[in-house]
Amino acid sequence: MSSGDGIDPRRAVDEALRGLAPVRQIVVVNEYLADRVRDPADWVAELAAIADRNGLAPHVLRRCVSNLAWQARDLGAPLPAEDLPAPEATASWRKTMVYARASRLRYDFKFDQLLAWARAMLAEFPEDGMIRAFAAFAALGGGKPQAASLLASATAAEDYDQTCRFLCLHGLWMSTGFPGAARLAVELADEMIGRGEDDPNVHYWRAGALRREGRLDEALVSINTAIDLLAPGNNAVHQDFARERELISATKVLDDRVNATTERLLLTLKQAVADQVVDAQREIQEQHARARQIVSESLIGIIEVLAIFVTLAGFLVGSGTVLVQAHGFWQNLAGVVTILLGCVTLFVLLRKIVNQGDAVALGIARGAATLRRLRGRSRR
Repeated sequence: MSSGDGIDPRRAVDEALRGLAPVRQIVVVNEYLADRVRDPADWVAELAAIADRNGLAPHVLRRCVSNLAWQARDLGAPLPAEDLPAPEATASWRKTMVYARASRLRYDFKFDQLLAWARAMLAEFPEDGMIRAFAAFAALGGGKPQAASLLASATAAEDYDQTCRFLCLHGLWMSTGFPGAARLAVELADEMIGRGEDDPNVHYWRAGALRREGRLDEALVSINTAIDLLAPGNNAVHQDFARERELISATKVLDDRVNATTERLLLTLKQAVADQVVDAQREIQEQHARARQIVSESLIGIIEVLAIFVTLAGFLVGSGTVLVQAHGFWQNLAGVVTILLGCVTLFVLLRKIVNQGDAVALGIARGAATLRRLRGRSRR
């Protein structure tokens, strides 16, 4: 496709593209423009012209732009300007320029700039799925509150294709604070793999999402697949994949150690609880035995006092009878003294009965309090 042999390069590339499958068309275009990516105006204009002449499908144009923008960034080429001069103001050129600038902002993780650019371009191309996907990627990566609505808008676009799915998956992988991002990323990656879109990056992003989900064995399989699919020579990308694999392995080791430590702590805690239960049961039995002893002793004391009380009451009744029947001063005095002594003795015995009852009540209350305390300790 060079002009050294007298063949027009444009004509040669057009002939090479004729009848090729879309995947092969992407390869041909990338090879043709690989040496021109240092000049944004040059490769954007030439790619748009190729798309117009050969009627490239939208998804082919989008993949070509993404690939060439990555190569341009890798070579340190400048960012395509917003007012890039248009050799021919065609629809393909305009979209190619929009895609090219957005792709460079994406690869540089300029989330705020990309979101502003995508929103401005959506005013011009409101139905374009790739521009919607750029907006979703920027909002997800930048942690914007409108990320959910922009992601839904991108996935609902009629021209939501493989490149759009790449953008959304990349955004979910980059997201911070988006609820369910890891789960959605795994689901989208699985969908893409099911469609045959198992690019190395898809498995790489899937591995990272699985790691965040705690599914480390699956993550390790996924990152190994990504490394296997990666073509030789992509050293920078390989380093990223290798770092992800190391992170998964380190997380797995740490997770295993945490689980082992947790299991040991649970066993120790269970043993400590079992020991506390045994101690509590023993203390309950001791307090129960003590309470029974107190109650028994108190009841015996009450019975003894009641017996004495009955005897004294009989004595007092008999003394009263004697006093009534007594004759003379000294007999009356002796009767009165006897009754007084009996009354004092009766008062003392009544007081002892009350004290024994208080002792029984106190013993029962102490036993109940001990039981409550031990039950509470067992629950803790």
